[in-house]
Amino acid sequence: MVNVVASYADAAWPGIREWFGMVYNRYPEIWSQIFDRYTSDKNFERDVLHAGMGLFRVKPETAPISYDDMSQVRRIDYQHLTYALGFVMSREAIEDNLYKELQSQRTEELATKARLTEEILCASWFAKVFSSTMLQSDGKTVCATDHPLARVGSVGTNRPANAVDFSEAALESALIDIQLMPDETGNIAQIMGMKLIGPAHLQYDFERVLGNKTAQPDTAERNINGLVNRGALPDGYLINPYFDANDQDAWFIKTNCSNGLKHYTRRALEFSNDTQDFDTENAKFKCTFRNSRGISNWRALWGSPGA
Repeated sequence: MVNVVASYADAAWPGIREWFGMVYNRYPEIWSQIFDRYTSDKNFERDVLHAGMGLFRVKPETAPISYDDMSQVRRIDYQHLTYALGFVMSREAIEDNLYKELQSQRTEELATKARLTEEILCASWFAKVFSSTMLQSDGKTVCATDHPLARVGSVGTNRPANAVDFSEAALESALIDIQLMPDETGNIAQIMGMKLIGPAHLQYDFERVLGNKTAQPDTAERNINGLVNRGALPDGYLINPYFDANDQDAWFIKTNCSNGLKHYTRRALEFSNDTQDFDTENAKFKCTFRNSRGISNWRALWGSPGA
């Protein structure tokens, strides 16, 4: 669609005090506080999970040493996608425009929508972590109770057996589950919860549980706040209002597991324009970027969809 003179008829009339409606105050960037940022120079990125050795064993005198195996388990691929948006202006609309700030607002609108698109893409990824529409390389959802372990016949979990709403008790249980997460050999992986993440609808519940540094919430006895006193969740909590469009009671904990939530930038946000088409004399303006996001190790995220 071409923006012609009629699209901005008042722009050809002097005396408009203010043009508004496209430029607003912005939230600080949220997605980069959840995903770890990487750059890429390839068509796609691949991580490979491998399983290490088991525990040491007693070696009786004169007996041979026990040797163990290590092996590749599965691949995790990040396929980059290109995102783009632009607008077209007729030569007449540009010539007759008396308000030069309009053009800067239009180009700023492209940048604003690029940032908003990124936030919504990352929030939409979280909306699918409990869904079979986004199965991982182990054949399970991102948050599941039955992630198979490569070296033993058991499973690991990064969600509650029964979905629970956020509460102090539920948070304590989740942090214990994270401490007990197994590695691929079935041994404790030594992981800790670092950051609580949730939608705007849970922000006051998060504050009631974690904001009081001296007392447990909702107790007449004024018990100590065990979560705060233990130094649980050293990175605090993060509210993501973009979650609310998909789910208003799901909540998550990001852990300190390495190779977890990843965001790859293949092409950073790039603005370009074609000042004039030879035949139509229209001018085109566009922004593009190319990236991917996902998770390599399920142990980097614990989540509950809410009851």
